Amino acid sequence: MKRLFFQLRKSVTSPAFIAAMRVRGIGNALRLLLTLSALFALLYGSILSFSLSAWVNDVSHALSSESIRWKSVDGFLEDFSAPDNSLVKRSSPSEDSITPALFLDSTQFTIHSEYLSMSVDYSTFPQRIFTEEDGQNALRFVQENIVLLYVASFVITFVLCFMFLVLASSGLALSSQLFSTVMKKKRSSYTQAWSMSAFTLPLGTFLYLIGSVIGQPLFGLGGVFVTISMMFLAIKKLPVSRV
Repeated sequence: MKRLFFQLRKSVTSPAFIAAMRVRGIGNALRLLLTLSALFALLYGSILSFSLSAWVNDVSHALSSESIRWKSVDGFLEDFSAPDNSLVKRSSPSEDSITPALFLDSTQFTIHSEYLSMSVDYSTFPQRIFTEEDGQNALRFVQENIVLLYVASFVITFVLCFMFLVLASSGLALSSQLFSTVMKKKRSSYTQAWSMSAFTLPLGTFLYLIGSVIGQPLFGLGGVFVTISMMFLAIKKLPVSRV
């Protein structure tokens, strides 16, 4: 584990180290991507889980303390009433809205928080009539099983992140082979190029995570720029081609 974190630190600060890792085997690259995915899933999964947990508590309190009523029949909302400033609203959330609330429209309700927006059709539920009491029961079930929510978010985020990093490494490997030729550097095998490309990803991934947390997409674009820049700097450290 200590070695992995050493490699993670060096991949952020040393293009020469990134270039050298091309000949250390693909296993090192895979372990780095697995570690990076686990860290990303741990942080992002925690943020998502705590955000949704706070949303569940707030909406549950609103349902129990406010005069909120709704009824959907056969998948369509037929009746709704709630105070004007309630967390339960009869509308759909706007794309740029970060206000946590439960939105209900004619055919579905939307769980909307700062880090999550998910819509569910009323017809998803087995009962023909869906009311605020059914909503309270569903929220109560989530509160009682919040640990499962964290585990599920961690697993899903880990798998998606690892798949994305593998695909990114594959694309960067092909690009690095092309640019090595253009820059008159010694051409590496695809496996070596893939291993080197994997070590260019950590800094860009961290920037993307920061941007996701603070809601700034420009950090994600910055992460792409930094990753490509690290690839070019690492290619410059490769031996000069003799051909």
